[in-house]
Amino acid sequence: MSIKSNAERGIEIYKKTGLITVIKKGIRYFYARSISLIGSTLYSVNSEKYWNFRMKYDWSFVGGGDQTSYFVAGMFANLCNSFDPKKISTIIDYGCATGDSAIFLKIFFPNSNISLYDISDIGVEKALLKYSRFIPVDRHKEEDRYDLVYSSNVIEHVNNPKEFVKKLVDLSKKLVVIQCPYKEMHPKNKKLISPKNKSDEHIWTIDEEFIKKYIEDERMEWELKTGIVPMAWQGGVQAFIVGKLK
Repeated sequence: MSIKSNAERGIEIYKKTGLITVIKKGIRYFYARSISLIGSTLYSVNSEKYWNFRMKYDWSFVGGGDQTSYFVAGMFANLCNSFDPKKISTIIDYGCATGDSAIFLKIFFPNSNISLYDISDIGVEKALLKYSRFIPVDRHKEEDRYDLVYSSNVIEHVNNPKEFVKKLVDLSKKLVVIQCPYKEMHPKNKKLISPKNKSDEHIWTIDEEFIKKYIEDERMEWELKTGIVPMAWQGGVQAFIVGKLK
């Protein structure tokens, strides 16, 4: 799906909410772009150091935690009939950023213990500081395995998606849910996103061909569902790729 340009989005926001909102969002956007530019100059994009830099300096300011919350709420809205909460007692959010999915996971799976993992240790530390006094949430331990392995909007960032999916399946005792943009196209040239045609931090377009090539680990039965997650994803459609252990 094609994403609107920044100019198109600015005009749309102006028509709906007025100039002040456009200015506020513009300031936030240019701050975020500046941080991203500095980060990508200092570090390799999507590396551990890059994401530590972003988690420290701009993730909360640009609403990254809110986006995480919208994503996980959208997952439950679109997959509400795919889970039996009574059968889920352990969960990991793999690629949790600052862990803002945790409270939603606990609401929908009240009997669960939740673990967090992210390439950014700063993100995980912020998550534990924010949520550990309210819900049973902990850092992922290498030996742990989980009833539900949830990864939201991460796979489009990774260099080796096949290895990434293998890791998710290795961690699972029952279910894997991979959530990501669906059929996202490069905003400038309208072509598939790939390592040779990157779109900022995004390296891949996830579509049926990508799923068959990189995701369909034979240890699981896979099902693709799609849906809209308002506000979280300007491209519109998200994929919810559900794997059930055979």
